[in-house]
Amino acid sequence: MPGQYRELVQWLAEKKEHEILFLTQRKKPPTFDGVRTVIYKPHHEAKEKTYGLVRTWENAAGFGAAQAAGQIRNKGFTPDIIIGHIGWGELTFIKEVYPDVPVIGFFEYFYSTDGGPIGFNPESPVSDHAPYLMAAHNTVPLVNIEVVDLGHCPTYWQRDRFPNSFHDRIYVCHDGIRTEKLLPNADVQVTLGRVDKPITRDEEIVTFMARNFLTDYDFTSSLVEITLNPFEVMQITAN
Repeated sequence: MPGQYRELVQWLAEKKEHEILFLTQRKKPPTFDGVRTVIYKPHHEAKEKTYGLVRTWENAAGFGAAQAAGQIRNKGFTPDIIIGHIGWGELTFIKEVYPDVPVIGFFEYFYSTDGGPIGFNPESPVSDHAPYLMAAHNTVPLVNIEVVDLGHCPTYWQRDRFPNSFHDRIYVCHDGIRTEKLLPNADVQVTLGRVDKPITRDEEIVTFMARNFLTDYDFTSSLVEITLNPFEVMQITAN
């Protein structure tokens, strides 16, 4: 929380026209005016020695989320619409709780052995088990496409990772960029410990930011192959 919904939830809350409830596992989520946050615990988590082909499904949070949603329903709250990320399984059983409420699911990524996170780096040979593990990763989206009333992807590239049968059920809309906040600053300077002078707009810099997909996209290996001066390859941040 708020994940991909940071801008949307704030925009809706600022209108002061909606009652917004955010369901999350995050123990200390950020707070937003006009947004009520409910923290829940997963019903089950895969153990260290869990069989690899079922680990993703065991970690899917659908049952815990559904139980929390059931408690919310029993207190009298029924939303007009439910929006959520399908990747963690939290929407899997939501229709058992709110069968008549429309659901929009965020479909972020579909794994494959062709053009995906395996096979791109010759230094990392592909295991014979890789196709099966990638298919196992896809159990949650394969189930959830039948749960949601509509799917959402930020880009056509992401949508096209999914099977063709998904495409008519997923609309594409980019997350957007807050251009009123991300503005040029002619006087900006950044100081890094390993550089002996501040970095300004006069330097050409290659930057990259990612979450835990950094190794999947192999950006670090690509940078090693680029021959640039010290200012041009400056910072890689994995958050």
